[in-house]
Amino acid sequence: MKPHLPHRFVTSVVALVVMLGVTVALALPASPPSYAQADLSATRSLPPPRSHSYVALISDGEVSVDHQIFPDFASYFTSPFFRLTGKRCGTQIPHDLASLQADPSDCSLTRTGIQQEYWPNEIVYVIPTVFHIIYASDGTGNISDQRIQDQVRVLNEDYQALPGTAGAQGANTRIHFQLAGITRTMNDAWFQDEDELAYKQALGWDQSRYLNVYVNTASGYLGYSYLPQQQVPKVYDGVVMLYQVVGGRALPDAAPYDQGRTMVHEVGHYLGLLHTFEGGDCFDGYEAGDLLADTPSENEEHYGCTPSMTCGTPDDIHNFMNYTDDTCMWRFTLEQANRAVCSLVNYRSTLYNIGAVAVNQTPPPDRVQAGQPLTYTLTVQNTGQVALEAQITNILPSATLTYTLAGESRPIVDGKLAWTTTITAPGGIWSETLVVTLPLTYTGTATNVLEVTSLQGVTGAFTSVVTVGDAVRYQTFLPLVMR
Repeated sequence: MKPHLPHRFVTSVVALVVMLGVTVALALPASPPSYAQADLSATRSLPPPRSHSYVALISDGEVSVDHQIFPDFASYFTSPFFRLTGKRCGTQIPHDLASLQADPSDCSLTRTGIQQEYWPNEIVYVIPTVFHIIYASDGTGNISDQRIQDQVRVLNEDYQALPGTAGAQGANTRIHFQLAGITRTMNDAWFQDEDELAYKQALGWDQSRYLNVYVNTASGYLGYSYLPQQQVPKVYDGVVMLYQVVGGRALPDAAPYDQGRTMVHEVGHYLGLLHTFEGGDCFDGYEAGDLLADTPSENEEHYGCTPSMTCGTPDDIHNFMNYTDDTCMWRFTLEQANRAVCSLVNYRSTLYNIGAVAVNQTPPPDRVQAGQPLTYTLTVQNTGQVALEAQITNILPSATLTYTLAGESRPIVDGKLAWTTTITAPGGIWSETLVVTLPLTYTGTATNVLEVTSLQGVTGAFTSVVTVGDAVRYQTFLPLVMR
């Protein structure tokens, strides 16, 4: 099996206060959660050593990596040195996979079992995410809050294949990342990614409940992570990112890794996904290679964007788990989504919160007479664990009819009524009463659709159909004596 070097990525950090060389400032939440302590029990081994590079900014944007000088980060990323030293990704995939824990077997490091229960329907897995910005004493690496927010937006666009975004063409994993906090720490040694255990012990939030993202030089890698199936102490859990490649689309001086997709790739490892070229040979099926069947077999990592065929079929140069340029990456496959959810459910069961809604209408009777008002009670209940920033749309029976919304005048656009609201969790309810007035001449069916979407990716809908018959025709009855 061909060895693959780990995934490491570097990120910039913002200065705050200095106390004994280390200062932590919480941006969110107001009261910090309890920090997790290292679990260094004998049943879990320390992670293997990872090659380390010293990264420094010189003058005029020049970058020094292990005393090799590059005009800028983009030149470093496209250099032979970058590829030959394996700095594209620092996640270490164990080679003796059979010796690792093999349960639950649906998504172990020896096989994948595609199961119906890992195809999420209308629920969304919401992962609280905290960024730890570790920067140098000269301020290098102290990236802005805006870049962190942009990075979270990219994660959600790509993991949820949001329509109208650069990630729209992929499979929706139904996984959403919610920014839970930002810490900032000035420490020159930690900025150089030295003593990983020390800075993760000091800074990490409870690894069983938060995705911890550490931003520093990542030892010259673009980034690295730990698989959930690996038997390493929990304190190591999380993602380490090179500060230069953290942010949104079109990052300056980061090409060809300038679209925020380094973190998409590394979080893929954090969720149990392997490289598309894993194993360095031509493998198919669920027990070799990347342990998935719907990712084409590929026997070597792919840089750049040029199509290739290393195993007789087109290599998946658009997959987030390859090594291609950020602009070429735009998809997870359906089976990668299934394996990621399996890894969450079986290995990180306390990490996520469920987002879900129940959508309902209490409609008029199944059949009504023309001219009779139709009264609908519209209800959306938050059945999940996170508050939802919801967009609620009611699509009325016909744009040519007239409508009134009981208790409130609402604009009707193209036959639709729209609301934006926050539905609290657990159990929060939004409800409105809608009265639809049909003309006397209207017959047929009246379809009313209530749809819900949310910033968290939670969706739901309810449709009701009412049959509208002819109006009652009144006849004049005269007493017999008058006939």
